[in-house]
Amino acid sequence: MKKIAVITLGLMLSIKGISQEFMGVKVDGSKATVASQLINKGMVKSASSTPSTLIFKGYVSNTEIELFVFFTPKTNLAWKFVVYLPKRTDWYDLKSDYEKYLELFTNKYGTPTSSYNTFLSPYYEGDGYETSAVGLDKCLYSAFWEKYSVEISKYKQVKLTYENSENAEINKKEKNQINNANF
Repeated sequence: MKKIAVITLGLMLSIKGISQEFMGVKVDGSKATVASQLINKGMVKSASSTPSTLIFKGYVSNTEIELFVFFTPKTNLAWKFVVYLPKRTDWYDLKSDYEKYLELFTNKYGTPTSSYNTFLSPYYEGDGYETSAVGLDKCLYSAFWEKYSVEISKYKQVKLTYENSENAEINKKEKNQINNANF
């Protein structure tokens, strides 16, 4: 019985490991393929994209989002998606968004491997300056899983991150090769 449980857990982890996706688009594949899939989903490519990053704007479930897609520098493989939800000017709206997505991710991916819900001195929740603290990067509301994260960013937005570990390693190797070639 123990052997079956270990095999089942291994299969679940391997499926989970290759299934990181957003809007049905996997964090994998070539720049052209990923861009085409996102455009087919209604996303609009931003003019401010760069060779290693494509930026899209669009709607998901009637929520306007901005999506950054990061690619490896040589092979142009997608290795990370970063989603920014709408900017909030009220701390309680921002915290509510964070808690909503934290619950969604926890239900889907399990308990985070680490999480933080605090402000850095001199700020604290309830002082009336929470939104200012967020803008000053003095707010640490974040939860991390192996390949995912939910955070409150200094831009007063909830930030969702999806990462492909294998392609992230390729990204590191390619960047190191480029840096070593420049010396």
